[in-house]
Amino acid sequence: MEYYLKQKIDQQCPNLKGLQEWIHFGLTSQDINNTSIPLSLREAMEHEYYKHFNSLVTQFEHVVRDWSEVPMLARTHGQPATPTRVGKEINVFLDRIRGQVTLLKQV
Repeated sequence: MEYYLKQKIDQQCPNLKGLQEWIHFGLTSQDINNTSIPLSLREAMEHEYYKHFNSLVTQFEHVVRDWSEVPMLARTHGQPATPTRVGKEINVFLDRIRGQVTLLKQV
């Protein structure tokens, strides 16, 4: 960005010739990075991550429905526990992951 602005000043503001080096004084690479990196992360989340996440959730919702009656043995502390259903356990996972994404959106 700094070099771009220097070039534009050279091309469009000949009366400022020789002052381009002052651009770095007020615009360092970290000034650009501190703004552009969070912006690029936000755009990636909004335009890619959440879209794919929602698609994955939809697929899991189908699994929850299709496997709602499939029994499985639950485990607690690494030992067999009360029987449960696969669909129910996947639904618990979905509920937790949705909560985490809600928190992520707040960040």
